[in-house]
Amino acid sequence: MDEKKKLIDFLFENSFSLEYVKVIAPIMAAHMKDYLEQDEITDFDKLGTKKEIKLKEISKHFGLLQTVVNDLEKVLVFLRFGKRTELKEIYPELESQQDYYIYHFENYLIRVNSITDIIGKLGNAIYETGIEKPNGYSFKEAIKGSDKNLAEILERLLKKTKEIKTRRHEKIHTGETKISYLESIAFWDDINKIIGKQTAPILEEYTDKNLLEAAEKVEDETLQIISIISEFLEHSTSKFLVIANS
Repeated sequence: MDEKKKLIDFLFENSFSLEYVKVIAPIMAAHMKDYLEQDEITDFDKLGTKKEIKLKEISKHFGLLQTVVNDLEKVLVFLRFGKRTELKEIYPELESQQDYYIYHFENYLIRVNSITDIIGKLGNAIYETGIEKPNGYSFKEAIKGSDKNLAEILERLLKKTKEIKTRRHEKIHTGETKISYLESIAFWDDINKIIGKQTAPILEEYTDKNLLEAAEKVEDETLQIISIISEFLEHSTSKFLVIANS
């Protein structure tokens, strides 16, 4: 991935994101002014016309999607931490280096899993499917009769995140989860402390190499998911503009 390009940049590579900014920015600015100047406190989300309230609902869910993507960017930053042997100095409470990476890989699994729920809520707001408690699955079922192409995009997103969702459920219900990215990685600094012996430095270099490869896998996986989301957004642009121009 281009060093200057962040995950959020890929999320905005579609017509929806461009139109979204043009439509939402003036509404949010005007309503914020009204909100700050009002005598009696009113729920910000309820300010405006029916159409403006609908657009702010869409904005809320799209904003959550952006937050998750930014959080995933932070996960990559932590996974690519270049001074692994200094982790214990920076985080003295950690029992081992491995704990640091397990935590951030688990964070990745949880963040990715939240995406389908957000997409379900965003789609429900844009397509006005009226689902009481929307998620990716219920939205796909609601839309498949009227928009097969959109349903196919959603099916690919759900399939891509299914394995990750399964891992998250294992973490919640058993307190443990197998982090496949770390299965073949030996943390020699931790092993050296256990055996009381210093192994060859080349082994530490090999650990660093494997960790960077694992981070690259996470990045590639994340970009694939964002690519599907971008397809969803591109497909939804015309429907969004119908609401904006109504």
